[in-house]
Amino acid sequence: MNSDRNSPKARDRHGRDRYRAPLVGERVARNSGFTEFEQVVAVTCDWLRAQHPVELAKLNWAVADAPMLEDSDIEVPRFSADETTQTITIYRVPVIRLTHNRRTDYLDERHHIEQFVFMAAAKLLGREPWDNDHDH
Repeated sequence: MNSDRNSPKARDRHGRDRYRAPLVGERVARNSGFTEFEQVVAVTCDWLRAQHPVELAKLNWAVADAPMLEDSDIEVPRFSADETTQTITIYRVPVIRLTHNRRTDYLDERHHIEQFVFMAAAKLLGREPWDNDHDH
């Protein structure tokens, strides 16, 4: 007899389940056609637009597998920012494979992707990444 309903779940110190759902619901995620990586980029760009409604009103984003490299390139870029089209491009493979060597959980991975979105937006605005948040 399988009694999964009666088995104790892992709880945090506040008595809640340890699992936290992503910001985008599963139903929405399935219907959007976005990968999890693209969802994180999209939600982060939406947050940045809300924080900088004038400067980033026309912010566009794209996810590409990898950048085009020249023979003289020493490092593989993780993102690019085009000021003329107000577009940031996040390069999925370098972000996932070349930068982050520990994958602890979904939240850690999400923060890792957000970091590069913040860096790209900061470059677009001519600021430092930590200057993007007005509250902190």
